[in-house]
Amino acid sequence: MLAERPIEGVSLGFMRVVKVETGDATKGVNDMLEEIKEKQRLKPDVKQIVLHFGVAHPRKLITFEIKGYNKENFSRKPAELPIFQDVACGHALECIMPYGDIINKLKGLKLAIELSTDPGYYLCNYIYYVSLYKTLPLRIPSVFIHIPLFSTMSKEDQFHVIHELFKEIKDTYCSLN
Repeated sequence: MLAERPIEGVSLGFMRVVKVETGDATKGVNDMLEEIKEKQRLKPDVKQIVLHFGVAHPRKLITFEIKGYNKENFSRKPAELPIFQDVACGHALECIMPYGDIINKLKGLKLAIELSTDPGYYLCNYIYYVSLYKTLPLRIPSVFIHIPLFSTMSKEDQFHVIHELFKEIKDTYCSLN
């Protein structure tokens, strides 16, 4: 998408499609974190943002998730196990981007996007909580975006909203101190 319609000042670094399983998800987040640390070491002045995408079947709009929860809810485990044992089960971590401003600007453009505090309780929440847990100490924003099925919102419409979202995230984040 960005290759077709690049955004000035934005480059994509580490990209990976994660299988719907915890082992691959954990490896993906850990690999991403190692790449972020290496980039910070080599280019400490370059701002980084972690972006995750997941498909949410029942949703009709693109949703910007603002919280991840320390709760595993996989079919092979009880519903009330924490992802990290050093934090209370159900503890929430929140995105450090000024998401309200971003979403309000996009809604002002009549784009099909909304905020959500429900990343689901399967793999999307797992990835987002792990990412937040590991990036917040580095002061790197982690963002999780849920997209609907293409049968609900066309690919072209989704790309348009996501392109505008990328631009707004870049403009907002680059203006922060």
